[in-house]
Amino acid sequence: MSSAKQGPVRRRRLFYVGGFDPASVRKYYGIFTEGAPRQALLGGASIRAGPLEERGELAAGWRVESRYGARETFTDYEYLRWHDIVRKMWPRDDPRLFAGIWTSLIAYFRSGIMAAAFRDAPLIALASAMPVVWSTVFLLSYAGVIALACFGGAALARILDWPAWTLALPPLALVLPLFIVWRWTDRFVSIAWLARGMICVVQAARGDYPELDARCEAFARRLIAADQAGEADEILVVGHSMGAQLAGQAIAKALSGDPQFGRRGARVNLLTLGQLLPFYSLITRDQAYRAEMQALAEARHIGWVDFTSPADAGSAATIHPLEGASPDRWPDRPARRSPRFHALVSKANYRALRKRPLDYHFAYLRAMDAAGDYDFFRLTTGPDYLVEPAQGAS
Repeated sequence: MSSAKQGPVRRRRLFYVGGFDPASVRKYYGIFTEGAPRQALLGGASIRAGPLEERGELAAGWRVESRYGARETFTDYEYLRWHDIVRKMWPRDDPRLFAGIWTSLIAYFRSGIMAAAFRDAPLIALASAMPVVWSTVFLLSYAGVIALACFGGAALARILDWPAWTLALPPLALVLPLFIVWRWTDRFVSIAWLARGMICVVQAARGDYPELDARCEAFARRLIAADQAGEADEILVVGHSMGAQLAGQAIAKALSGDPQFGRRGARVNLLTLGQLLPFYSLITRDQAYRAEMQALAEARHIGWVDFTSPADAGSAATIHPLEGASPDRWPDRPARRSPRFHALVSKANYRALRKRPLDYHFAYLRAMDAAGDYDFFRLTTGPDYLVEPAQGAS
């Protein structure tokens, strides 16, 4: 076995797994190409992204050249697809959505998620309850409006000496645009995306979508192939939001499928952003999944850094990523850091982000207003390893 490579990263293979989002790779390519030049200017660097390339059913990608001072790095940036599964999972706007909101919160309580949130991340406990609170308020208010319209119609009918039902029944037609009004109000409260995420975390953890495991197996094969090719200094796997779970599983399956994975010379690192790992782990009864997370935790030759903001309502915040997945306590696995967005964006932009939780949840992938310790573009395309290989490691 060759020793781990030292010095700056010259060539990197990056595998990105997005969150619970039905959007295609073009959205993420757009985020990258819009943000990379802006962020590079803050650090006196240059980042150039090539055109988007299709790479079969499971992936698309682009090539990136970055220069930080005299150090040049070439990154093959590959987006691993699972948005087709997300589209199948995506809760539609129908009565089942409201039922799912309630059942997901009940599952959060029964599994211990809410207990962990109240203990370690009260903001997340509040955020998890908000879909139930808002949907209940919305439905009661909407029902109240219809009831008032019916009573008002009946009263008007009596004044006109008509049968009460002639004007009492027509307002019932207001039920028809219920979900149009729901979508309109959600433009201001941004609750529906959080509700859908909760519903699908619960469904996935209960095994309703076995194709997720098969997709992770396919991702693992791509990781193994990249490692066996021996062309990269670093293989970096990035998982955002619910994608962190799939990224972690893919690495664990790669470790199982190839005992030499990550030991051939290329440094393999995992970067998780705004992750939801403990939510899935606390709900699922899948012991194979827990074994995979235990194996990932124990694989010290795989570097793992987690950036999750305590103020990110769409994440597990300060709950430990291995809560519910491992019986052991891991004070240093992963290395846990906060992106400290409040120090990297202007006060006005930060206030705006706090009012738009979905935008806040995507801030991990975007350019900042000032240089700082968190820089998505340098972490993923710059000359430094996410976690430096140990001298002489093999």
